[in-house]
Amino acid sequence: MNKKLQKFSLLLLVVIMIFASANVHSYAMDEALLLQVNFDENVQDLSGNENHGKIQGDVEFVDGVKGKAVHITNSNGSTSATAEQYIDFGKDVKFINQDFAISFWYKSDNGVSAGGALISNKDFNSGANKGLNIGDFDTGLRVNFTPESSSRYDVYNFAPIDGIWHYVVVNFDRDGYIETYLDGKASGKTDISNAINKDIDVSNFVVGADGYFKNGLNDAYLDELDVYNRLMDISEINSQYDRTYLQYIVNEADKFYQEASENIKYNQAKLAALKEVINRAKVAIENDDYSNITILVNDINDKVNDAKEGVEGVVAGQVLYLSFDNENTNDDSGRENHGAGVGDLSYENGVIGKAIHIQNENGSTMQTAKQYINFGQPDDLKFKTEDFAISFWYKTVDGGGKEAAIISNKDWSTGGNIGVNIGNFGDSIRVNYTGEDCSRDDIYGLSANDDNWHYIVVNFDRDNQISAYIDGNLEKTVSIKDTYGKTIDATDFVIGADGNKTQGINDAYLDEVRVMKRLFTETEIDNYYLPYRLKMKLAEYTQILNDAKESGYEQEKINEFEKVINEVNEAKDSADSATMRKLIKKLTLAFDRFQITETPIVSFQVLADVHVDGSDDTNKSRQNLIDTLEDISVLDPTSSAIMFPGDITDSGSEAQYKSFYNIIEKYNFTKSIIALGNHDVRWLCSGDNRNEPGANIPTCKYGTSPFKERYLKYNTPYMDGTTDQLYFDTWINNYHFITLNTEKDLKDNAYLSNEQLNWLKEVIKEDAHSDKPIFIQIHQTFANTADHESLDLIGEQEEALKEILKDYPQSIIFTGHVHNGINLAKVYQEEYGYVVDVPAFKYQSYGDLRAQIGYQVNVFENRVEIRPRDYKNDLWLDEYKTDILFDKKVEKEILQTLYDECLKLNEADYTKASWDNFKTAMDEAKAIIDKQDATQEEVDNAVKTLQATKDALVKVVDSDKTALKIAIDLANAITDKDLAYVVPVVVNEFKQARDKANEVYNDVSASQDKVDVAFDRLASIMQKLEFFKGDKTALKAFIDKVSGLEAAKYTEATWVPFNDALKVATSVYEDENAMQEEVNNVYNELVTAFLKLRLIPDKSLLEDLINQANGLNSANYTKATFDG
Repeated sequence: MNKKLQKFSLLLLVVIMIFASANVHSYAMDEALLLQVNFDENVQDLSGNENHGKIQGDVEFVDGVKGKAVHITNSNGSTSATAEQYIDFGKDVKFINQDFAISFWYKSDNGVSAGGALISNKDFNSGANKGLNIGDFDTGLRVNFTPESSSRYDVYNFAPIDGIWHYVVVNFDRDGYIETYLDGKASGKTDISNAINKDIDVSNFVVGADGYFKNGLNDAYLDELDVYNRLMDISEINSQYDRTYLQYIVNEADKFYQEASENIKYNQAKLAALKEVINRAKVAIENDDYSNITILVNDINDKVNDAKEGVEGVVAGQVLYLSFDNENTNDDSGRENHGAGVGDLSYENGVIGKAIHIQNENGSTMQTAKQYINFGQPDDLKFKTEDFAISFWYKTVDGGGKEAAIISNKDWSTGGNIGVNIGNFGDSIRVNYTGEDCSRDDIYGLSANDDNWHYIVVNFDRDNQISAYIDGNLEKTVSIKDTYGKTIDATDFVIGADGNKTQGINDAYLDEVRVMKRLFTETEIDNYYLPYRLKMKLAEYTQILNDAKESGYEQEKINEFEKVINEVNEAKDSADSATMRKLIKKLTLAFDRFQITETPIVSFQVLADVHVDGSDDTNKSRQNLIDTLEDISVLDPTSSAIMFPGDITDSGSEAQYKSFYNIIEKYNFTKSIIALGNHDVRWLCSGDNRNEPGANIPTCKYGTSPFKERYLKYNTPYMDGTTDQLYFDTWINNYHFITLNTEKDLKDNAYLSNEQLNWLKEVIKEDAHSDKPIFIQIHQTFANTADHESLDLIGEQEEALKEILKDYPQSIIFTGHVHNGINLAKVYQEEYGYVVDVPAFKYQSYGDLRAQIGYQVNVFENRVEIRPRDYKNDLWLDEYKTDILFDKKVEKEILQTLYDECLKLNEADYTKASWDNFKTAMDEAKAIIDKQDATQEEVDNAVKTLQATKDALVKVVDSDKTALKIAIDLANAITDKDLAYVVPVVVNEFKQARDKANEVYNDVSASQDKVDVAFDRLASIMQKLEFFKGDKTALKAFIDKVSGLEAAKYTEATWVPFNDALKVATSVYEDENAMQEEVNNVYNELVTAFLKLRLIPDKSLLEDLINQANGLNSANYTKATFDG
């Protein structure tokens, strides 16, 4: 090698060493380092110990405090399930019984009370298990430390979970304390000196889960991880914090400056001031001078805040925002990427303010579109190899077009051309993406072109996947990892046509279009979608409610709907995203109930192929089923049943069976009728016990499959007493429901034994009527109905089954298994009944790929309505609704039989009144019998009326009324004049007895007992008619004369008897029933008492007394009393 080349090589080596040293920490050469990871797009160990990590799942590398950081999320975090994402650094990171320290940068705003593992080497199902764990809790980080054969030690809440980057250090001084530091300052400690010399190593050293890869981290960011086999002193901690933190602040501020300087909404002078302080901070970093770090950080933050002050409508990473509110195509993001409108574009009311309306009569063709918006090729709308995202509100008219570009930067004449296109394709939305020199990638079947407003978001994560969201829900993804580093920039960026301005939108509206040079977070998606969807729903339903009030709609339904609207209005302002979703669903379900105008006799639901594939609450198949059952409980609270025509599990495991039936048991508001599917029975044995595959060969050797026992173990409580066979029936509201099941564990088809077929032949006869449907379910389908191949069919016993069913063409047979989309699922009228193909709940294999579809079946008097429901999007799919009509036969036999019986009755045997009512009912019954178009209700009512009047007939009874008649004749001859002097009480009783006697005499049904009682009563009172009223003239005259006497003038001994006699005389006088003898007696007693009165001595009074006595007439008194 010549000297010149040697010199160049030496220089190159120096340069390499300089740059290599710049990528490691100042302490990278520290021999005490066990592990050092900076997460700059990898998990390599930079300590030299080669403790490199292994990534599990799709962990994400994002901008961190220094270079990149790792972002770990686990939808099943903080549970005993195996984590979805974590980093395993193996078993060689050991602490034995020595001092050690761990430092890292950390950010999260998603803690949970159960605690997810951030850094761990233990089984964290219990903190008492041996090992180390630094965990993520709802109130902050916690260190859990349990040495071998020792108590646990914990430092709680030493670092907050607040969405801000924090520098964390934990020192483990084995003969002293665990001490925690937050952002360079001590934040907690606990004494562990009792655990000196005790081992702490258990399992692998893991980031994002515990040492056994469970209790995953929910959602957090980690950067600059260092693990030492020594303690870190405070100066080292502060130095590390200052260096990294200042660099982080500078990087973030510089990033903001670069973006803001391209945005006209910012004040350039304020940005210049920010740039000046950023530069000062960079100089300090270059000079390794952190003496003024606090001042620099505060200055930078102040200048950033100054620059942001008063600036509205700027979103980080947003390079295009079209509100259309000013009725133009200008960019409102501040980056001036204005569009050029082509053609006669119009602006109409949209989701927020105005929306743009694009129409092309030559849409979906290769002709140049007449209306579109062209943005050209500004740098902001060139995506190079960076992440980007597009969002917009979209509403079609008549579907919008069959092959129409909505947003595009490519020639879409073929999807294989470079670029991206979001457009209508067939009956749905498709995202087409093709990197340079790469194969195309597509997301098909996004349901958003049904002429309603939908919010569409597409995230393009260039080293991972495309994610498509519809109305806030992640619908579909497709991997684009193979295109990483490849450009997708090809043509102008166009809205309303492709990049070549062809294949224009036929007819659609767009509003609130955003293009980002980053990905949308799910929080942002919710914020851009939920408040406006809720607002639109409230406005729409309030108007419907007001219209209903004006039109005289049923008041009870108005009250119910209005109550929900008011409740949502009250809750909306304080609602978070999760609550807003619930409010939207609450409104939607309430509106669906509000629209129901016809109440069925019976209603039930059918959910086929739910394929529950897990037991955790976070499992999607469980969540979807639970969501649907909750919807049904609100939509149809009086549901009679839910039928499950098989494939309730994905692979028939005990855990999946238990998971499914736990859900059914919890949501027990209605009856569950559950059938077996092939996924519930096949391959439930070990590999050694499996048979060679064959169409009619069980998957397991005889006696090795537990499917029968497993099904009966869980399903027996739902089989109405059936315990020892797989097939069963039940009756609901007088309708017959029959479940047929395979009796062998065939891979795809079913096996129905002769016993099952014979059982069906007998049980189906019960109360069967040609105009009354019989509901049957079996998992597999029949040939020439919903099938695509032989694997879809029932199999060998199909013909035998059809022969039985041919006698019952009113049967409605629900089948699953095929996984036809809703656009292919049909009702087939066959000679053996109606075969109803039910779309799969879990996923579709053919046609429209929408999942979470089920049927609501409404049974009416003369029809069965099969109404599909999209339970995921809370929509009735009435365009696919089917009515099965039944000509209801009116049954008159019962009425005719009753009428014929009544004709045999003799009018003379019954009382006139009861016969008259009966005769009227007979005439009405005859009219209904003769009426050709009489309804069953009219017939039934006629039966009830005729039977009631027949039961009410009163028979005529023979009795001897001779004596009664004589007494009545005598009584009727007595006039009111004859009764004038009879005491009133006798007169009243006489009249009542006389009236009752007449009534009984005229009652042909009166028994002899009644006749005798009436006679005795009348005769008895007639004997008392001589009870005449007494003449009270003299009594009254004397009472009047003596009533004015004064007690004070008479002696007490004579006054008291007189006064008592006066009271008695007055009482008799007032008694209208007093007879003469009683009047005479009291008169005599009063006169005697009067005559015995003695005045208190007073001559004048004596003279008055003599004068009064002289005035008495002796003729009115007895000689004895007068002579006295």
